[in-house]
Amino acid sequence: MPISSFVLTCDRADLACLRATLAAMPEVDVGHTVNGRLPVVIDTRSRRDDKRVMRTLEDLPSVTHLQLIFADFTDNQESM
Repeated sequence: MPISSFVLTCDRADLACLRATLAAMPEVDVGHTVNGRLPVVIDTRSRRDDKRVMRTLEDLPSVTHLQLIFADFTDNQESM
């Protein structure tokens, strides 16, 4: 199962809405907010799903920056 972690940046005014959006995504776990930044972990079944969720995060209107912190695909043999 691919596991990726990111830090999402958004305006503080958008934080509550962004948290609610992320809470509705079963593949996403959200950490504690620090200075308008949200650490998130994506846990999916395949690289394709991981990429789909990452693109969804990237496309959220309140996200101003998405920074990849870590990605582990070692136990997944599926090609991208």
